[in-house]
Amino acid sequence: MCSAPVLALLNYSLPYTLETDACGTGVGVVLSQKGLPLAYFSKSLSMRNQGLSTYEKEYLAVLLDVDHWCHYIERRPFTIVIDHKSLKYLLGQNVHTAIQKKGLVKLMGLDFQIKYRKGRINGATDALSSIFEEDRVEGCCSALTTILPEWLVEIEETYAGDSEVGDLIAAVAVNSTRPSLWSFSSGILRYKGAVVVGISGSMHFNLIHLFHLPVGGHSEAQVTYQRVKAHFY
Repeated sequence: MCSAPVLALLNYSLPYTLETDACGTGVGVVLSQKGLPLAYFSKSLSMRNQGLSTYEKEYLAVLLDVDHWCHYIERRPFTIVIDHKSLKYLLGQNVHTAIQKKGLVKLMGLDFQIKYRKGRINGATDALSSIFEEDRVEGCCSALTTILPEWLVEIEETYAGDSEVGDLIAAVAVNSTRPSLWSFSSGILRYKGAVVVGISGSMHFNLIHLFHLPVGGHSEAQVTYQRVKAHFY
């Protein structure tokens, strides 16, 4: 996974290999041909499935990857590589559980064989299945990127030097838990839901110009005023 090219190109004339692995909270699968990876797939387990036994989780991983790549494998022979030894004899086992019954239906008619490989060798699938574990996630730095419209930044700039707006923001911050016509969040002051525009800058002119020239031509003064009033204060 660390050397280029990371993914190989698909060859429809070659058999496929599905390498699967499951951990406490997720499953990971690698689709490959001749030892070269074609695609990766990982999925977190629901709270209900997290309570399954190790055997059932590994079985579920097989069913998920067969379902995910059925459009490739349903007409060609393929190999399933697992690290849970009891699944090596999957086809010869008696059907007792619901997941075995579900698997019997999904796997019926497919041309495949199952090979066992020790878990420590399955580095890629182990990494894919383990990314959902809480102990792996803990300590990571998560960031959320949001889009801030440019006009909102300009609105904040109009508050600079406006003592009246500054006093209002301070008053709202002090009484933030009490119901009021005024609100302040994300750096924007609002009155009855309308965005408050300060005295600094040219935002007043820009807004009047914007609402005075809508699609369809010029508007009269009162129409322009009502349009601005609906959104700004």
